[in-house]
Amino acid sequence: KKKITKKKKRKKKIKSLAEKEINFSINDLIKKKIGIHHAGLSEKNKNSIENLFRKGKINIIISTSTLAWGINLPVTDVIIKGTKVYSPEISSWKEISDLNVIQMIGRAGRIKSTKQSEAIIITSFKKLAY
Repeated sequence: KKKITKKKKRKKKIKSLAEKEINFSINDLIKKKIGIHHAGLSEKNKNSIENLFRKGKINIIISTSTLAWGINLPVTDVIIKGTKVYSPEISSWKEISDLNVIQMIGRAGRIKSTKQSEAIIITSFKKLAY
């Protein structure tokens, strides 16, 4: 029993230290008006980033495609770095569909005070035809 208890305590301590390190990094970014958003964050952290962006406390959000696809945050500009996502079904990377790229680009220009928006796509040379 003592070994199990020690292992649990050590595991809790490591998790606590890791969470503090993650939060420290997020706080450093927020001070520079930059937020990050991905599936590895707690719901509390994700909601905080979204709310800070809505309030204008964060000017830039670096996110995975889930934010770009699923959350209604009006932005002036969108940059898509890479047009591939990992597919566990095929254990490989695959191109994002044109519809999903358009969905991500559609986040730009939703702010009423903005007359002009921009979307930038960074992709491989063979995809430039689109």
